[in-house]
Amino acid sequence: AYLCLHGAKHTFERLEWICDIDRLVRATDIRWSEAIAIAQASHSKRSFVLGLSLAHTLFKTPLPQDVLEPFTQNTIVMLREEVLKRLSQTHRSQSDFTKNRATFLYQIKLFDRPRDTARFITSTLFGISTNDCQTFILPPSLRWCYLFLRPARLIGSYSKRLFNRP
Repeated sequence: AYLCLHGAKHTFERLEWICDIDRLVRATDIRWSEAIAIAQASHSKRSFVLGLSLAHTLFKTPLPQDVLEPFTQNTIVMLREEVLKRLSQTHRSQSDFTKNRATFLYQIKLFDRPRDTARFITSTLFGISTNDCQTFILPPSLRWCYLFLRPARLIGSYSKRLFNRP
């Protein structure tokens, strides 16, 4: 499950991550009912199924029928097609803004539960990053101000890129 989660988080930008899933499935006697139960309990079934779906699509990874069934769900099909499209377009250069925006929109679709999606969006918009602390140097007593400064920094940063200003 970890290989699927890691690859999904990073939009499976490296084909080797999908190869690793294929190799693991072929080399290990996986107890599928337990693996699926763990993915469901950790609310990461969509990422798990996506990773297996990509391995099956690209490498014909042998999987039991009950594991294959979720591959036809609209969300999985859409995510799989998006990953395959990205893998085939790696030679094209994209601006950081375009790539980050596409990755963010892709990652929103990975979550099994709406509250996990909301938590991800909130932490992305309001989570304090190294860039925030380097852009706005504040004393520890004013650390709470970063919650408001981060959205301002992101808006300023992305609006410059959107309108091609230095």
